[in-house]
Amino acid sequence: MPASWVYSNVNVSIMESCLAQLKAAGNHPAMVVIQEIRGVNSRIQSEVDRLLSQGYVGLAPPMFRHEGPTTTELPEEMDTTIARFGRCTDIDILSYIRAAVDYIEA
Repeated sequence: MPASWVYSNVNVSIMESCLAQLKAAGNHPAMVVIQEIRGVNSRIQSEVDRLLSQGYVGLAPPMFRHEGPTTTELPEEMDTTIARFGRCTDIDILSYIRAAVDYIEA
């Protein structure tokens, strides 16, 4: 099944993440895919999809979600992207990862 977008709660708001999961029922190994600086872009989405061929569920949460749109792929957006990265805190990132793990476990 190709990747789709799913929603989970984090810090009293909604987080949209890219999910690829196996069709077969039951428990499966899973990986949280951490984005590169440009967000949950097409490359990260393809990595999530690729995990299916390895027998994994994959979920990619956006690390810059508190900043607005989660993908900045154009070269002219790099200054904005770097600024967003600079405003990320460990607490924010860990809460996004924790929410992703909670989603997978549920």
